Amino acid sequence: MMKDFACSWPKAQRAPKGLCLILTSRGGGGHLQAAHAKKTTLAKSLPDTKVLTVDILLDWLGPVVGKFLAGKWNSAQRRGDLLSLAFYAVGQRFIDNVLWLPVFFSALHCLLTHKIDWIIDTQNMAMPPIVKAARLVQFFTGREITYEKVITDLPTKKTTHFFNPIKRLTKKDRSFITLVTTKPLLGEGENEEEFWKKACKLPLSRVKYEELPLRYSFQQYSQFEKGKPLTLDFQVKKSEEVLLMLRATAKGSLTPQVEEHSFKITIPPETKVSILMLGSNPHEGAILDYTKLFIDLILEKKNNHRKDVLFIFCNETPERKHALMKRIVSLVESYPAYPKSLTIVPLAFQDDSVVAPLFHRSDATFTRSGGITSMEILTACKGRVWIHRGTAPKFLPKVFLNCKTIKEGMPPWERGNADYLIARKGAQFVTPTTFREVCKSYFDAPL
Repeated sequence: MMKDFACSWPKAQRAPKGLCLILTSRGGGGHLQAAHAKKTTLAKSLPDTKVLTVDILLDWLGPVVGKFLAGKWNSAQRRGDLLSLAFYAVGQRFIDNVLWLPVFFSALHCLLTHKIDWIIDTQNMAMPPIVKAARLVQFFTGREITYEKVITDLPTKKTTHFFNPIKRLTKKDRSFITLVTTKPLLGEGENEEEFWKKACKLPLSRVKYEELPLRYSFQQYSQFEKGKPLTLDFQVKKSEEVLLMLRATAKGSLTPQVEEHSFKITIPPETKVSILMLGSNPHEGAILDYTKLFIDLILEKKNNHRKDVLFIFCNETPERKHALMKRIVSLVESYPAYPKSLTIVPLAFQDDSVVAPLFHRSDATFTRSGGITSMEILTACKGRVWIHRGTAPKFLPKVFLNCKTIKEGMPPWERGNADYLIARKGAQFVTPTTFREVCKSYFDAPL
């Protein structure tokens, strides 16, 4: 996969003289991960380049406004509130207009103060004022500024939350930017030049294909060999996490090794590995539904000698009274006739050194098709992939009546990523309602 893309910074190319500004935001986890990946790549490729990372929500809009906007988005994801997510996406243009002046002056001050001459933008908010500020600084200072827009979703015709703001730029503004992405998913008879012209009014010459903006370990995933035991050292930040993980795994057959801030599990080569990961802010109801169904099918499976381990990413620490990790442990402990052949491991956020080899080792991944997660699956997963589709809202305002993906239970950008994974990885859709039917063959399969 990685060999299809050219390196961003050839050895012969001189790095910009000033400071590189990496822009990100904490609405979802993908933008932050992409920013971290870019910073890591720069440190390895151009070690002399200085980097300034800015979260436009917190650093430019302030903690009150920034946390409010990020919190609204993230809480809608946790609730599986598709209508709210779609509403925020439709309102993107309005939000960009409201934020135009504060973002413009913040960008102008930042570019002038730090003498920025290279911008890597990994988020999708307020692009027009940032580009205007960069062009204005370049005009008055004579300092050449490079602006790269990194797309943190797989490029399809449904990646409109990134492409529409580019379309709305003036012709001069569009000629100022370079779009950084991977090769798009083309329609029948369509070529790349036509795709980019239609998607965001950019010529192919303004599009740069790079390695996917993934964390470093995903670029090294091929070093892991299947057929050998895999030991994973999960990071834990609080003692309560360890206790919850121990309570969950105690019902299964795998025995963990526990140390301070460390929870190790060795997976034998004959064990079936499954991953349940519904994004950085997972819909908790769906996670619990899938967990129950997973246990039920293990109990019913024809291959009674098979050992299974299910890793569930909660992406939180268990501080809330009804935190997802606590609810999973409660479910496991109270389940009648829980199967000893199944070990369930609930996890808080883990870094790439754990997630990459786990993805590569997995026999099945149940996921939501967020941008960075889809890229990680495309790169590392060798097993089967099922993509979660939510429940369509019972009532749709007129503005969403023609939005097919909302009726299907997915926001447009996630449906675009799903289309990409279906085409390139043979992924399939799944819901809690269809889980038993579409996944039963996986549970009945031999070792």
